[in-house]
Amino acid sequence: MRKRNGNRAVQFEALENRELMAVDVNFNSGTGALNIRGTAGDEHIILVSNGGNKTEVFLNWNKVSARVNGVLQESLPTNGIRSITANLGGGRDEFHSWGYDANALNPNSVDIVLGRGVNQRVNIDMGEVRNIRVDARGAVATTVTLSNTSVTDRIFVNMGGDGSVSNDWLILNGSDIKTLEASMGGGNDTIRLENTSIQNVNVLMGAGNDSVQDWGNNSIRAGVIDGGSGTEDSMPDSLRRRVRAVGFERK
Repeated sequence: MRKRNGNRAVQFEALENRELMAVDVNFNSGTGALNIRGTAGDEHIILVSNGGNKTEVFLNWNKVSARVNGVLQESLPTNGIRSITANLGGGRDEFHSWGYDANALNPNSVDIVLGRGVNQRVNIDMGEVRNIRVDARGAVATTVTLSNTSVTDRIFVNMGGDGSVSNDWLILNGSDIKTLEASMGGGNDTIRLENTSIQNVNVLMGAGNDSVQDWGNNSIRAGVIDGGSGTEDSMPDSLRRRVRAVGFERK
């Protein structure tokens, strides 16, 4: 697993610790399952792991308590979180996870579902994760970012079908990925790679004028990237060495 960040800490000012009102956060210490359920409103959910084997949950920049086996607690054991499921509901939502090196979350799975909303964000920054799934089929103009994370099996990002006309982004930065699967949907979509290694890809960019960007020090070993039906899809030659690129202009 490759980590480049050194020991960094995310710090927040002391905030009021309040019982959950807008979202429901539950943790089962026996199974290691962390479940987050949002509402129809706009919610910004952050998981912060800053050492001491503690992960804290913030909602709209306010620290909240989670129910651990039915009892409210201020923090969760970082090394006990084995799966994360977040169903964020409607509204303009954001999900972020922060924690680096020895402080990073290392769950087996991360499953995030975005409801109907515009300009929503998912930013996953963890240690090692086996599987990641982001379901943004109901969202418009979504940005999904994976940073400094080793995905040992698969990450699957679903931006919806070609009926959507939103411009979506998938940004992969400083990560090692075994398999990337993505359906970007309609609209002028972008996949950006920086300092990222991918063993296998299976990507459908969909309708619209889409682009795959190489921001340096990337490698893709095998797979297919299909530009879809856009007339001005672009992908740099630097990423074509072992990839079957369909429907892209050469740059």
